[in-house]
Amino acid sequence: MVRRDFNFNERAFDRVGWLYGLHATLQDPGRCGTHADMAGDVIHSVLKRGMSVETVRELLSLPSASATPWQEATQLTFSLGVCKKRMNDPINELVVHFDLEGKLTFAVID
Repeated sequence: MVRRDFNFNERAFDRVGWLYGLHATLQDPGRCGTHADMAGDVIHSVLKRGMSVETVRELLSLPSASATPWQEATQLTFSLGVCKKRMNDPINELVVHFDLEGKLTFAVID
């Protein structure tokens, strides 16, 4: 069952837990990954404006969603699974945006 009140901020970021949850969600995208409850902490405490795309990849691993060539240069997308029910696209994602120099500008949960 999908929780409508899921807030993505129930646990502090733990890299091992993040990687385990990311892997589990790739295996079963229909579930809400254990890493999803860390996504808020990732945005507010872990990711910093100006971080390089390489640093973010080292920290969060490879992105889970395939991007178009123009998106690859400016964003990384990590699937969180189905955590909050939405009308058009049930998969929740952490999307990290970069400028053209590869520096983090902002991150959102979509």
